[in-house]
Amino acid sequence: MSITRLTDNDVSNVRSCAKRIRIKHDNKITKTKAKDLAAQEMFGFSTYNLFYRAYKAHNEQRASPERPDLINQANLILKEILDSSHVGDFWPRNPGENEGKLPVEELKIMLQNLFDHGISNGKALAPSLHHPVAWGISKKEIIDAGMEAMIKESTLDPWINGYIHFAIGYFFKSIFTCIQDEREEHPPFNAYMADFIDSKINMDKEPFEYLHEYYPSNAIVRIVLDGSIWGTANGVEYEGRENTHPLYLAN
Repeated sequence: MSITRLTDNDVSNVRSCAKRIRIKHDNKITKTKAKDLAAQEMFGFSTYNLFYRAYKAHNEQRASPERPDLINQANLILKEILDSSHVGDFWPRNPGENEGKLPVEELKIMLQNLFDHGISNGKALAPSLHHPVAWGISKKEIIDAGMEAMIKESTLDPWINGYIHFAIGYFFKSIFTCIQDEREEHPPFNAYMADFIDSKINMDKEPFEYLHEYYPSNAIVRIVLDGSIWGTANGVEYEGRENTHPLYLAN
């Protein structure tokens, strides 16, 4: 099917089709699966998420001079963090003990690489990453600074900047848990952020939709509700849960 522009009516029709599909299957399939089938049947998209992203792209301007690209904004915020007092040598070793210590510039490169690429060979890398990520970045202080900015700001864009700062702190906390547990993988920040947003139920619609323009929701979320650690729950590996965020289900 050739699609020139997806409309509000198309979204409504896909949702109605999904309801009919669930009824046809005696409600034995999930709402997410039904919406995926409806998007595929009506418009040829493999998932509803891809269909809805195409609809958004057809109908909304992604960024404007007043509203910055959040991927770029996150990189700028990370650079500010790496150049701040939040990054350095905080390990309380004994005088003269240098095990695990990295020069600050090497530490910055390592943290930037984890932000951009995550971890894909965790068991092998754990020994070399443990001390720098444990003691080279003040995760709690970064989280607190982001929270403070969110509390102070009442307008959307500065609040979003505080939220990204807050999320970066939790990202490195989640990375450290992955290293401690010697798990094989952890996603980069952009992929982590999507699940982080969807683990927070009490978020207003406007920031939720703005954030997800840049960090699209996943059907399966690998952070528990109100959690922040990716891929782990109660000390064991967490394969994920169906995305039940009310604003995700409403789309």
